[in-house]
Amino acid sequence: MSESKEKSTITKKGEINYANPIMIGQLKANKNFFENEKKRFLEMYKTSIDAGKINEQQVDQIIHNTIVEKNILEGVKQYLRQYFTANIDDGEKQFVIEQIKAQVKDMPEDKLEHAAKNIIFEKLLFNYLGNNEWGIKVTDGEVNDTLEQHYKATNQSIREFKENPARFEEIRAQVFTQKVIREIMKRFKVRAEVDLTTGTDQEQKN
Repeated sequence: MSESKEKSTITKKGEINYANPIMIGQLKANKNFFENEKKRFLEMYKTSIDAGKINEQQVDQIIHNTIVEKNILEGVKQYLRQYFTANIDDGEKQFVIEQIKAQVKDMPEDKLEHAAKNIIFEKLLFNYLGNNEWGIKVTDGEVNDTLEQHYKATNQSIREFKENPARFEEIRAQVFTQKVIREIMKRFKVRAEVDLTTGTDQEQKN
């Protein structure tokens, strides 16, 4: 597989209106996503589960919160498209398509292309918001704290990430993304037609 050149670009067209509410009509997540995420979390947090620090019900809640977050972020991304123009590089798009194919089998070509464009747009958008709009920084200390927390929760070795600068920067990028997501959750108003704690329908609230 060829190396991604990351030639795609994004340009801001106008000032963002943060007061406009983001509408969530229903929570979208298929059964396979829930089951795969549950399996992944159970494996990741096996040490904490065995020690009685977390139970399966709490894992289900973590996954539900992840689904809520993904739906809110998708709503925000769709809203922000009016403020940005993205130029998606064909080579980078094909690189991402190959990555998706390695993880998801038998996805139709049109959906592959749509998913690849969405992934690239999200990365461009988050980088722009974090760096240009909000000045988000991630210190070495924050990266080390994240690694230590991961070790305590999973008992998985973090030596490779501490000793390999490239892997260390991968964690910095993950922390940066999480900071951008937290800022999004603070800045944008969400108006839901479902109860985000359960996923059940509810009357729209102001």
